[in-house]
Amino acid sequence: MSTEDQGQRDEQEEGEEEEIEPYMGPSQSQEKMKYGCLVQDLGIEIFVGESKVCSGMGLYVAVAASEHVAEVTLPAGTLISGYSKEGTWSSLSQGDKAVAFAFDKPDTLVVYDRELMTLIDAAGSAADLSDNMTGAVAGHNIFFDEASQDLRVEPDVNWARGRFFVPVEDGGPVGPANFGMFANDLAYEEGMTQEEYARSMQKNVLQLVWRMAVEDGHLSPTWPVVFLNQAVCFRNAEPMEIGLSYGWRYWQNLQSKQETS
Repeated sequence: MSTEDQGQRDEQEEGEEEEIEPYMGPSQSQEKMKYGCLVQDLGIEIFVGESKVCSGMGLYVAVAASEHVAEVTLPAGTLISGYSKEGTWSSLSQGDKAVAFAFDKPDTLVVYDRELMTLIDAAGSAADLSDNMTGAVAGHNIFFDEASQDLRVEPDVNWARGRFFVPVEDGGPVGPANFGMFANDLAYEEGMTQEEYARSMQKNVLQLVWRMAVEDGHLSPTWPVVFLNQAVCFRNAEPMEIGLSYGWRYWQNLQSKQETS
């Protein structure tokens, strides 16, 4: 799964307000919800319940009935939930919930010092502590690319730690700290081409973002969280499933495993 920013919003004319269509996702009855909580500050309820797009659970949102509002519009960059605090690190991706700690774009969003910012901005803050911009991000190298005349970031192949965070899926409590782990990819359908998948990406309104902290002079991962990648208008009183992009590489690898098994 990738933590690359999935949201791209069109530029608007100065003074022009962007009209946001109400979110329309797979709808499910309240009776199918297993866990849930009210997010009063956002005016929504978040649920985990039986998925409408695959076997297992899915992540749902509804306008909070107790807040007596008919519509809630949330901006891009709104924190929806945690993904998982509990887990292990592995050199190999395991299961369908593993999250890669591997950046290849300096403008990838992260959370640092409780603020959503680009990786390069966070690295600049970490570099103030380590006096080393090149190795400011744990497990990565930052360098100036002569061809593009810009800063680049890439995973350090010599990093000894595992690249994949594998969350604990069974046995632990389910709540806002790990609701995001149950989000499914709503853009993918079996047999899709990469181009078709890319065109369906707007169905996924969520993105994974790493929370980072300075450890031993390096910007290091703590745990992944889930944000909105675009402004979303909710009018639904009944829970609607919301999606998180797994990335084309994930589906490509899964298909390869199925073909060889």
